[in-house]
Amino acid sequence: MLKEACQMGKSLRSRFASSLLASLSILGSSVSLADVSVLEEIKWHGFLSQSFVMTDENEFLGTSSDGSFKHNSVGLNASWKPSNKVQLSIQGLFKQIGNAQPKGTQLDYAIADLTLVDEFDHGAGLRLGRLKNPFGFFNETRDVAATRPSLLLAESIYIDYLQSIFHSMDSIGLYLRNETESGTVSFESNFGKPLLTNDIVRTLMGGLNVTGDIRNERALMSRIMYEDAGGIWRTALSYVGFRGDYDVSTSDFSSFGLTDGTLNIKQLMLSAEYNWNGLQFISEMHRRNIGISDSFNLFIPPATLIPFNVYDQSLGYYFQLGYRMREGMKAYIRYDEAYYDKGDKNGAKYQAQGRGNDHTAFAKDITVGLSYTPSFRWNFGIEYHYVNGTYWLPNLENPDVPNQEQYWNLFLAQVAYRF
Repeated sequence: MLKEACQMGKSLRSRFASSLLASLSILGSSVSLADVSVLEEIKWHGFLSQSFVMTDENEFLGTSSDGSFKHNSVGLNASWKPSNKVQLSIQGLFKQIGNAQPKGTQLDYAIADLTLVDEFDHGAGLRLGRLKNPFGFFNETRDVAATRPSLLLAESIYIDYLQSIFHSMDSIGLYLRNETESGTVSFESNFGKPLLTNDIVRTLMGGLNVTGDIRNERALMSRIMYEDAGGIWRTALSYVGFRGDYDVSTSDFSSFGLTDGTLNIKQLMLSAEYNWNGLQFISEMHRRNIGISDSFNLFIPPATLIPFNVYDQSLGYYFQLGYRMREGMKAYIRYDEAYYDKGDKNGAKYQAQGRGNDHTAFAKDITVGLSYTPSFRWNFGIEYHYVNGTYWLPNLENPDVPNQEQYWNLFLAQVAYRF
């Protein structure tokens, strides 16, 4: 995997140099690849990670009951500042999240950043392109293993199989900052078109065999954050607003009674982190309201449709405590909870409505882990999860939903490199 990743990185580097420099034509610049001075100004960075995943029950990130290596990523990025006001950045990514799509190389972000104000204590600017979304503490850098506080981020907040809807989108963004002696306040907001896959559509619409599409999708993602000047603590408030129109297909209507409808998602999240003498405490909590109107119908043969709307108020939160035992070595423990509906924490209503087993409506995860970072470039880690519930278990890899096991164990090992 490492050898293949290095070869892939060389190929991506050549392609991204062409893409980065060619994009300058949008800004009226005329630069060629033969311009050695320009090439020397480009800053290159990259990363790769490979995980091994095993479970005793259920499947997660591949066929994990037999041991899976289907959790990996290779990224190469480049940035260039043709002037003090403009920065261009691009990143290609090869990523695998179990059996989810898309697989292979993809454009992760491509950003034209225009600085409007750049003073010592305050600044502002605009971004345009495929932008990383400001969401919680870890969304923008979640692919770089060294920036995560654990091998897997808390699934109650950062569900791996739904990350493409939150991670980046084709959008326009605004950012502001204001610095004082006590700390820094920053604000970021993106508005644009999320990157939806067929797997995401199936998950949102509740069926593995759904073949319709979500069109006219648009989202607003914003975050305001305060960071203490001493680096001791920080806190953030994030907001997500998503809207799209579900376009039914013939098979969806015949199999599920689905019709054209509207999907709305609103999410609010509070994040907090505190560091003191080798101890690190992190907690994030979200409320997510999902409403689907006009799409769901109870089909009673021979030709009766009884329409109903879906409105769920999900809740998720986690508390993580880490301790740096010595240079480069860190141990951590986390408790993580997620509920499909905050008013139905045991899943009784969910099951009574015929939507699935009660344990599909919640997940409670106890995690312990150990990471070792001997240098800036290398990171190694192991992690164990004891999970009660299947809320974030992907049906894609567990299609026999009624037979998903409520209690299951998950083990991960990971090696990561960056430059």
